Amino acid sequence: MGPERTDALPAAPSPAGLRLHGLSVDGVNQCVHCGLCLSACPTFSLLGTEMDSPRGRIVLIKSLAEGRIDLTDSAVEHLSLCLDCRACETVCPAGVPYGRLIEAARAEIERQRPGGPVRRSVRWLNFGLLLTSPRALALVAAALRLYQVTRLQRLVRASGLLRILPGTLAAWEALLPPLPPAADRAPLPEQIPAAGARRARVALLTGCVQQAVFGAHNRATASVLAKNGYEVVIPRGQGCCGALHAHGGDRARAGALARQTIATFEQAGAEAVVVNTSGCGAHMKGYWHLLADDPAWAARARAFSLSVRDISEQLAREPLRG
Repeated sequence: MGPERTDALPAAPSPAGLRLHGLSVDGVNQCVHCGLCLSACPTFSLLGTEMDSPRGRIVLIKSLAEGRIDLTDSAVEHLSLCLDCRACETVCPAGVPYGRLIEAARAEIERQRPGGPVRRSVRWLNFGLLLTSPRALALVAAALRLYQVTRLQRLVRASGLLRILPGTLAAWEALLPPLPPAADRAPLPEQIPAAGARRARVALLTGCVQQAVFGAHNRATASVLAKNGYEVVIPRGQGCCGALHAHGGDRARAGALARQTIATFEQAGAEAVVVNTSGCGAHMKGYWHLLADDPAWAARARAFSLSVRDISEQLAREPLRG
């Protein structure tokens, strides 16, 4: 990646500031309690309770960090109901970094109340195995595709078997998107040349779930970039960016995946890292904060974060072709 300005990001959090699970939550003090976030919050719109709003959750997080309350069942429920959509950040006039605050709270929940063996096993299966192994995720995607195209899914739903599944598995099955054919899930070429005069060399994040479920979107993204004069590199060895781990309170794996992602894309020699999934992009732009306390990676994370661009940001830099 080319040189980037490293002064365009906020300063690293102070070690002496307010912390939760060892993570800075100084951002709680930026909240002025104006309430502009309330109408943007889907859980507050649905439930109408103050503690299920960003403002209410900020009070909870600050109280936990200051040791004024314990992590009770009620506090866990209010914090867990947050979708982490960060719509509140868009409307916040004070610039409260709500996403980082709720992730710190989730990490503290996992530290204090990791749940029973079943919950821990499910988390390991998702966070420790599937999302960290592209091969395992590809096998699951292929199996789910077979489940759908053979009409087994229709048979299972009609039989009523889903009603006897434990926990929320039935709800998960109902949310299962149509899995694409193998051709759409296949990896993209390692390098796609620019059409016409080359503007720049960019690296594309193909992701974990994105590649397995929305592979056609990755192909379309690469095609649009190439047609607009960008040489597109698809670094081999890339995988999950760690966003889902951070959202779920698994900070250790989130940090490990961030380091892996940075190292992989540094080798691509690209001027920018292009992302077509907003959640991944927002998380990767925050690597500088995630790794701020790691002396070996802090500077590299800041440079990487500045190189991350959404596909729309990249295309807006030059006039569109065609």
